[in-house]
Amino acid sequence: MTHQNDEENQIRALNDESDDNTLDTTPVAEEKIPEEAQAPEVETEGEGAETGEGSKKGYSQRVRELNAKAKEAEARAREAEERAKSLAEKLGELTGSEEPLPLQGPYQPQVMPGEEISLDQYKQDVMRTADSLVQIRIKQQDAINRINNEANEVLKEYPQLDPDSKEFDQELSDAVTAAVEAQVKANPYKASPKQLVARMMKPYKRAVTKQVGQVTENIAKQVSETATRPTGVASSEKKFEELSIKEMEEKLGVVQ
Repeated sequence: MTHQNDEENQIRALNDESDDNTLDTTPVAEEKIPEEAQAPEVETEGEGAETGEGSKKGYSQRVRELNAKAKEAEARAREAEERAKSLAEKLGELTGSEEPLPLQGPYQPQVMPGEEISLDQYKQDVMRTADSLVQIRIKQQDAINRINNEANEVLKEYPQLDPDSKEFDQELSDAVTAAVEAQVKANPYKASPKQLVARMMKPYKRAVTKQVGQVTENIAKQVSETATRPTGVASSEKKFEELSIKEMEEKLGVVQ
């Protein structure tokens, strides 16, 4: 009887251990539930972070765009200045000067620092300032183009001023250069290289024409005197007795 009770106790103990093992696996399944429940919260935080980053990126992008536009405007202004200088330097082909033309000075702002003005007045001043700057640029460019074009026309019309021409006259070119350069620097908006050069070249062309006429007259006179003067050169024609029979017959008109 005692032995049977021991066996029952052992069976009961084994069953208890089996129940314990079954209960031990339950917490493992329960631990997964909080992890799955927390996942949506993590995604929500991520979406918020992405929204914040998106706003920052949009702001940074806008700042970059504005900076790019500002740099582009500055580049256009510098390009206009460089283009103006380049055209002015082309005038050096006529004037011998590589200095830029002394164009109108920088624009002075109409709104002084510290001055109290209304918003509407400020906007009007800004508009007038921008318009004035545009007008100055246009005026400068027109003057430069006109001077450059006239300089090129002068070189074509007067090869004596073109260093690449066979008719180039160094002394004449230096004199014209000094006069044109002084006029252009004194008043670039009204200076006319073409008109000034035309006035200076008139006496030169008259002198050249007179000199050429005198030379032509002298040559004609020499030719006339040479034509009327006996040359004293013996005729190269053969005497009749020196001719061949055929030549004699031809000379006498004998027909065989």
